[in-house]
Amino acid sequence: MSGASTSTMGVSLWEDSFRRFRKDKVGVVCFITIVVYVIVALSAWVGLFGDPNEQMADAMKKPPSAEHWFGTNILGQDVLARVTGGTRIAIGLGMMTALLSTLIGGVLGALAGWFGKWVDEAVVWLYSTVASIPSLVLIMAVAFVFKQNWGEGAAFYAVFVAMGLTFWVGTCRIMRGEFMKLKERDYVLAAKAMGYGNTRIIFGHIMPNAMHLLIIMATLIFVQAIKSEVVISFLGVGMSDEPSWGMIIQDAEAELTKGQWWQMTFTSVALFGIVLASQVFGDSLRDALDPRLRT
Repeated sequence: MSGASTSTMGVSLWEDSFRRFRKDKVGVVCFITIVVYVIVALSAWVGLFGDPNEQMADAMKKPPSAEHWFGTNILGQDVLARVTGGTRIAIGLGMMTALLSTLIGGVLGALAGWFGKWVDEAVVWLYSTVASIPSLVLIMAVAFVFKQNWGEGAAFYAVFVAMGLTFWVGTCRIMRGEFMKLKERDYVLAAKAMGYGNTRIIFGHIMPNAMHLLIIMATLIFVQAIKSEVVISFLGVGMSDEPSWGMIIQDAEAELTKGQWWQMTFTSVALFGIVLASQVFGDSLRDALDPRLRT
């Protein structure tokens, strides 16, 4: 009896969350799907699927076959190489945007929630201003400015920075509210009484207890970044020199009227797969990490 009780009490938050997530079969399948996408992205990065921009004059508009699994487009480019190249861009952009956005939103939200007063007012004014501008318009404007200064070759970084400076608002709001709640807890008051500084309390005591929210928000931003990149690239503001999914869909539009369905179909399936898997994985992760859902 005593041993069982000790074992139960000794389970940490992260161990318990992992056990809860492991029981969610759908969430596990979605996580494996995301891992497969990451492997494909890394393989495309090292050139395993070939050059997505290579044009083969003798292989134009060919349907899927043993030689070209996903067929070729009107320029003679291998669709498999282009779709996997788009996977590399989508995964890389989604991860980097999620990292930058959660970093900005997490730090600003923590400072606003902890210090309050004029710091809180300044942060609230800042994220209210950013939130008042349609996110797509703001991303396109920031990306355009960065591309003008850095050139077309840095389009990936321009889009990444534009999204990172836009998608942090939701994270900031959540972290601000969480810090306002947690800073009144007994362990925080005890840390103050022991003379710990603000930096140590914020990042050493409160932030670890709010980390599950940052992880959940990162998964949501990851999906949002991928979908936004497709839209702005389709509109011609994103990456014009890279085989992003938005550019591929834009190119495939004209092919559909001629019965060449394969480029649009395979790109859409790839986009649908990563978005669906990431959203379901995010929901499963929230269920596993959120302490309020525990019984």
